[in-house]
Amino acid sequence: MAKNYTFNEAVEIIAKGTDLEAITDIGRRYPVLAHKVAVVATKAGEEFVDLMSYMPDYLTANKVNTAIKASITESSSDEDTEAEATTKDVGEDATEVNDDYDSMSASEIWKLICERGLDKTIKSKKKSDRIAALREYDKNGGNTDSDSEDVESENVENAENPYEGKSAMELFKECKARKIKAAPKKPAKYYIDLLVKDDAAKATEDESDDDDDWDI
Repeated sequence: MAKNYTFNEAVEIIAKGTDLEAITDIGRRYPVLAHKVAVVATKAGEEFVDLMSYMPDYLTANKVNTAIKASITESSSDEDTEAEATTKDVGEDATEVNDDYDSMSASEIWKLICERGLDKTIKSKKKSDRIAALREYDKNGGNTDSDSEDVESENVENAENPYEGKSAMELFKECKARKIKAAPKKPAKYYIDLLVKDDAAKATEDESDDDDDWDI
């Protein structure tokens, strides 16, 4: 299953050079990005990796790879070749974006929905609708209000998590109410992860129910 790497994740993985499986995957799917990052990381070292860690999550490895390819194509091709290459790249990139989300499970999609603060606005339980919402989110640079250019994408990134601000005890009680197996006296994040996982599992069940309707 293809992982939807963020740009800072790809940079960290390549710079560390220890996760060979992930490095191979990134190099195969984003060859231009992998080469550029490897060269810069070698020269700039930890300073570069630290700087890239501040990049927002909606800046994916795929977007950066696509931008680099487009820039290289534009600077190295004549007008006719450039038009042909652009058309080809657009088709390839569209497929790759589809693979990033379409290959994910319903629970993984729901987790991304929650991380981006879209869980309060998306009412549909269909996987296709949720994927469309994620792509719209990416297209708008993290801005969920496509009609407003004045709202910064940072506001979306910091959208309130339904479990944020609650104490560990409150979260523990919520887990118990849902009959989620949870150990007592753990940090709040521990219970939040369990609750988010439970939300994703329920979303997966709802997705399955929707799919069953086709058999009627």
